Amino acid sequence: MFPKLLQSLLWQVETPNNIYLHFFLSHTLRFGYLPAIHPVLKSFGTRCAFLEALTIGDAEDLTVDESFLLAETLRSCMQLRHLDRHDLKFAPLLNVTILNFYRIPHLEYIVIFCFDSDGDESDEKQSDNSFTAISQFLRFTQLRTLGLVFENYPVYLDNDLLLKAMSSWRHIRYTTLANRPPTITFRGSFDGLRLCPHLDSLQLHVDAVNIDIDPETESIQHTSLQKFNVGFSNVEDVKAAARIIFSMLPGVEQVRHADENEWDKVNKHLEDLKSSAAPRHHITPEPAPDT
Repeated sequence: MFPKLLQSLLWQVETPNNIYLHFFLSHTLRFGYLPAIHPVLKSFGTRCAFLEALTIGDAEDLTVDESFLLAETLRSCMQLRHLDRHDLKFAPLLNVTILNFYRIPHLEYIVIFCFDSDGDESDEKQSDNSFTAISQFLRFTQLRTLGLVFENYPVYLDNDLLLKAMSSWRHIRYTTLANRPPTITFRGSFDGLRLCPHLDSLQLHVDAVNIDIDPETESIQHTSLQKFNVGFSNVEDVKAAARIIFSMLPGVEQVRHADENEWDKVNKHLEDLKSSAAPRHHITPEPAPDT
């Protein structure tokens, strides 16, 4: 009854019928979606040895046992390159799952959104956790996509750690890092960008108040970046910020942001700079015909 050549499985069956999931595990399976943690995950490593992509949906209250099950599953799927995980509690994910990712260093796609409304940990513990979180991803040198958003547990990044991360992620094309507070400066951003020539989309909070780079004297340019999202970053000198974006990120047409006031002004200045630099086509009138 089972299709032995099944390559893609989207499982959205609810209890009690989800007990039949094991019938659909195949050695040919490449892509799998589960709405939540399922006991059959423990068989994925042996029965789905060539699994390349795994998406697991909503599981707000991940238990310790479920955390270990997920971690063991990830460690056993040696061909896994694409992991998409949403609505995880931060603490179990950090303490169990992330710390076991090292067995699959060839991952190319990791997107994790942790929505933990409790937020009852101390500031010091949150800082330690967020630092540990970003550091654990440095071993994934084949990453093309990385999205890390930990609600109530901001990702800690400074110039030095960003440079270290980008030196590991030289193939990265898309990254979202919900770092707070914005301790990365413009110079730190560009130092990291130089190491990632293929990066097309970047979401990062930057310290745009304390500007530490002069586009008039610096020759740095990153031409492949097309989308730049600064989130809730503050900015004061909107003209200076616009000149930096214009000179050093020529592929960025508009800076995406969550501040509708100051960054809108930056984008207006950026638009003016691009308009003034655009080649002007003058139409030479044709000479009057001889009479």
